Amino acid sequence: MATDRTTSGPGGKPTSGKRANTAAQRILLVGDKPVFAALRQGLLRAGESKVLGAASGGEGLRVALTALPELILLDADLPDMDGVEVCRRLRSDPLTEAIPVILLVNGSKPQQSQGTLEASPVASVPIGIDTARLLNMIQMILTMRLSRRTAARAPVTLGVDYISADRAGTGKTLNLSQDGMFIVTPQPPDVNTHVILHFALPDSEPLEATAKVVWVRTPEKEHPYPAGMAVQFLKLPPEAQPAIAAFVAGLLGNPAPSQEA
Repeated sequence: MATDRTTSGPGGKPTSGKRANTAAQRILLVGDKPVFAALRQGLLRAGESKVLGAASGGEGLRVALTALPELILLDADLPDMDGVEVCRRLRSDPLTEAIPVILLVNGSKPQQSQGTLEASPVASVPIGIDTARLLNMIQMILTMRLSRRTAARAPVTLGVDYISADRAGTGKTLNLSQDGMFIVTPQPPDVNTHVILHFALPDSEPLEATAKVVWVRTPEKEHPYPAGMAVQFLKLPPEAQPAIAAFVAGLLGNPAPSQEA
C-alpha cells in the first residue's frame, strides 16, 4: 500500500514525507481481556504505533500472516486455542518466525508456564502486569529491533537476485551491513514483503538469505537517488553472518569481529 512506502535521504535512512513508513511500528494485540484495552489506549496515546487487534488465536494467526507486525502481544488463554500453541505456529512459519512475541500467562495455570519455553516467546509476563511496565517493555523491544537496522553499513556494489511471492528481479547493492542491505532496483516489492536473496561476496561461494523489505525508495523528481529497497536479513546460513561481518569490517577499515565464544 502507498501509505507503507517511504522515500529516503542520501544516507540511506527514511525521511518524513507523504509516504511515511509506519510498518516498523505495527503491534498486534491478540486477546480481549482488559489489559489489552489498556495497552491499546497507551499505545495510541503515544502516537507512534499502528495497533492491530484480534480476539482469538485463529484470527491472530491470520492477521499476523497478512500484516507481519513488528511485535505481537499474545494472551495465553484464548477462546479457540491455547496461546502457547499460537506462539508455536508463529515460530513454525517462515513468514512469522522472526516476529517477537510477548506471552501473557495466567500464573494459576501451570501448564501454560510449562509450555512457554518450547514456544520461544521473547518474554513471558503475568496477565496482571502493570500496564506502564508492559508499555516500557514494548518500547525497549521495538528500540532493540530498530537498532539492528542501524548497524554499520559499508558502501559496496554486489549483484543481487531476489524472488518474492509475486515477482523476481535483479539489482545491485548500494550498501551492506551484518543485518541487511539496500538494493537498487527499479520496481521494488512493497514494504513487509519477504524475499529470497542470492548474492556473493568477492572470492566467496554464492549465499542465499531470507529477508524482509523494511522500506522502499521510489523514483521522485525531488531527489536524484536511485529507486530500491532496504531489506533486513531474517535467515542466513551459519557461515554467512561472520563472513559478511568480516567483509564489512574490512571495507570500513575496522578489525573483524571475533567469533570466539
